[in-house]
Amino acid sequence: MKRFIFVVLSLLFAFSLLVLRTVNAFNLYSIWYENGYNEAASTLALAIIYLIGAITTLAACLVVIFSRYKVLTPIYEKLKEKKESKRAARKQKRLEQLQAEMEKLKKE
Repeated sequence: MKRFIFVVLSLLFAFSLLVLRTVNAFNLYSIWYENGYNEAASTLALAIIYLIGAITTLAACLVVIFSRYKVLTPIYEKLKEKKESKRAARKQKRLEQLQAEMEKLKKE
């Protein structure tokens, strides 16, 4: 339980830092006014990277929390069943193709 709390708090801390950096980086007007277009463009690129990092960190935090309480288990089971059914359908199709080829070779 302690490790779980540590992981969640660490992810939330990283998320908060990334959000603060994103907000700071999106202060483009003052950067553009003071330093020009080139500096504002590089700052915008960094802001987008920070925003993607913040979203990814929040998603990781939610996955850790939901995995602890087995919320995602039914979704995982449904995906697994779909994958298995697709695999079985492919195997059946391949078997039918091979049987058709064998019959064709026997006739020749």
